[in-house]
Amino acid sequence: MKRLHIHIGVENIADSIKFYSALFDTQPVKIKHGYAKWMLDDPRINFAISTYAKNGVDHLGLQVDDKRELGLIRKRLKKAEMSPFDEGETLCCYAHSEKSWVTDPAGIAWEAYQTLKDIHYFSGIASSAEKASCQSQPKGQPGCCKDPSKAMGRCRL
Repeated sequence: MKRLHIHIGVENIADSIKFYSALFDTQPVKIKHGYAKWMLDDPRINFAISTYAKNGVDHLGLQVDDKRELGLIRKRLKKAEMSPFDEGETLCCYAHSEKSWVTDPAGIAWEAYQTLKDIHYFSGIASSAEKASCQSQPKGQPGCCKDPSKAMGRCRL
């Protein structure tokens, strides 16, 4: 089963946690330095906020439960000639995931991914203050895109 993913960049994590917890009538399932995530069932959304992303909608996605579903999404994107970038396994957003990225006609980055396991740091390079982010990491570093020429979504110069 798929779950819509929304990642929003915020300036103040504490104020944003308070706001979204009231909006969703539930507390986040994960709170880390500069990051919080809600796994909602009604509506079925993986909603994340962080101070690591630009303010506003950073990217959208579809989270899948298994590799088969991820393969089906990748196949549909390729069949529609959307040129997805298969990032493969990556460490980002406190998770070890298998990801593919595509940009929609409006320029919004979408990821299709399967979370393999939780990790204890935001990106592939952990810092003691947890300030490392995929967005500020050079392309090609752990947790960011393997092919710098096709980087999109979370991995930027």
